[in-house]
Amino acid sequence: MLPIVTVCHNPVFGRLYVCLTKQYKQKIFIVMLVKTITGVTAVQDVQIQKPINKLLIVKQGTVNTIQDERLTLMVGNGQGTEKKIAVDVRARDLANISQFGAGYNYQAFQTAANLKCAFVIDLTHAGALPLSDNRYLSVSATGLESAATYLIYGLELHVLDTMYNEFSTTVIAGTEPQSKVYNCSSGEHLLCLVNNRGFSQIRLKWSNGVEVAYTLEEALALQRELNELTLAPDTLVEGDTLNQTIMGGGGEMIIFPLSTDIDHDGTFERVITFEINTTGTAECRFIKVESKHL
Repeated sequence: MLPIVTVCHNPVFGRLYVCLTKQYKQKIFIVMLVKTITGVTAVQDVQIQKPINKLLIVKQGTVNTIQDERLTLMVGNGQGTEKKIAVDVRARDLANISQFGAGYNYQAFQTAANLKCAFVIDLTHAGALPLSDNRYLSVSATGLESAATYLIYGLELHVLDTMYNEFSTTVIAGTEPQSKVYNCSSGEHLLCLVNNRGFSQIRLKWSNGVEVAYTLEEALALQRELNELTLAPDTLVEGDTLNQTIMGGGGEMIIFPLSTDIDHDGTFERVITFEINTTGTAECRFIKVESKHL
């Protein structure tokens, strides 16, 4: 079940309150505007010291979607040591991961054919990062569109969590067909493959000894089951009174869970290795999401 998101504005505090309902569980987030960025192609070390669970990033003001922007997210402590959440990762990849991992990715047409895009990045598995005193989240971005306006929000949550998500990217060169085997650690919970026709088959070996294999077409069919597409009438194309809103885009990213509790008895099976067969016609890029301790 995808989350149901309700947003309302409080004119006194100037904040958004988000009630997120997923499988009958509710969380109340306070959405805090951290930074407004425009007129530049890069920004470095925007620091957040509030306990936040997610980042909400909005892009608006141009005809372009999120494309070439790249994000680096670190948790620092003021003593030179940093925990890496994402290092130079394509924002579009993170947007697609957020769609299927947390169910939120938004794109709407505005006036003069401009687009408004928004997506959420899950920083933790459950609660908020304990950011205070000397501990802070650092946000850096490159590849920004100078004509666009970017809004960075932090979603505060009253429950703290010392486990954070790390997004690590691996690229297999597309010079010739290859077969590569990768190990999975116990903390890795998502395998996210970018669909650019860079792989022909993936084989997953589970801890119970079962192996499953999917061709690209089979994997895409499974992913489409998770994707939801909503279209409303469009003033720019059809002349109707409502703008168009799109939630979807399942063809860009294929996501496999690396652990699952099939019997709902608290016993988790996990993927211990996976093998990727590449096509050799394009690079094969994938991102693993791992839970780590601060």
